[in-house]
Amino acid sequence: MGGAMEADSASAASRDAAASVVEASVSGDDDAPFEFAARLDQLSRDDARLQVEVRGRHLMLLRRGDDVFAMDATCYHMGAPLLHGDVEDVPGHGACITCPWHHYQISMTTGERLYQDMTKKTCALPKKQRVHETKTSADAVLV
Repeated sequence: MGGAMEADSASAASRDAAASVVEASVSGDDDAPFEFAARLDQLSRDDARLQVEVRGRHLMLLRRGDDVFAMDATCYHMGAPLLHGDVEDVPGHGACITCPWHHYQISMTTGERLYQDMTKKTCALPKKQRVHETKTSADAVLV
């Protein structure tokens, strides 16, 4: 049991040290501070996904090409785990994730729910899903 606690302390210390380096590298940037969310190598392949916790909020990170997206990890509608949703590019809306429970499509950049009207035109409902700005710095994903 002591070994597990020591390993947890060591990984927490490592994460805190990485976060300190990242915070130092982004101080003075833009208006809102970015927080360390993950190492970039944890999202090394296309469509890699990771669930993380930042400031007590559970987030899903997803890599699509050179972009890393972050959004709340559960669907706003009924709490489905978005980590398991399919992702596809929707013309005019970019990368969208599909809720695995109710098949709602959600824009990864705006959080809007998409639907097709009677003429098969893709439309968006007002923003519902919380999305978070991301950037990469020093081999880390910042949210």
